[in-house]
Amino acid sequence: YCFSLGHQGTSEKVFDCVIPSDQWVHIALVCYSGNMNMITLHINGEVKDSISHSMSLPLCCIGSTADQSFVGELGEMRVWSIGRTAAEIQRDMKVDVAEAKFLVALVRCNDGSGQFANDVMDNFNFCKL
Repeated sequence: YCFSLGHQGTSEKVFDCVIPSDQWVHIALVCYSGNMNMITLHINGEVKDSISHSMSLPLCCIGSTADQSFVGELGEMRVWSIGRTAAEIQRDMKVDVAEAKFLVALVRCNDGSGQFANDVMDNFNFCKL
């Protein structure tokens, strides 16, 4: 599987990478707005590719809106107020970071019930599943 951002077609930006299938994978996107809107893709803590593209929050979709979809299970989503280094991502990808500095949203999607996953940081962020 590959990974892309945006809408299918002209505004879609595809990363030059392959995401492993049939195994647990940690995916991190780091956005640097001061550096020509660069977005760097990390897979399992390693930098795989960077693209020039702007991304804004809130994210309304993971996968795509119509023809494409995310195939897999999403355990949690973290949003930080700073760009994280590859070393920080690798160090924290398998640990609970609920009390970490600069963490602004932590949405856990693995409780197995309901239609919404709530932000445990009490910032009123939620995702429809």
